[in-house]
Amino acid sequence: MQRSIVVLRIRRDTNFTIRQMEEKMIQYSKSHSDREMFFDGDRYALCSIQKKGQKN
Repeated sequence: MQRSIVVLRIRRDTNFTIRQMEEKMIQYSKSHSDREMFFDGDRYALCSIQKKGQKN
């Protein structure tokens, strides 16, 4: 299983909105086109993982 990278850890009591999360994900995706972004609810963080079929 591939390891994910935590891009941004979010405090549970923050006022960070879903729109702000989406903007961060888009911003990161533009500069790292070889990675896929997702929200990890267990870690409460925005994470990325290498896209399938792509190698370093």
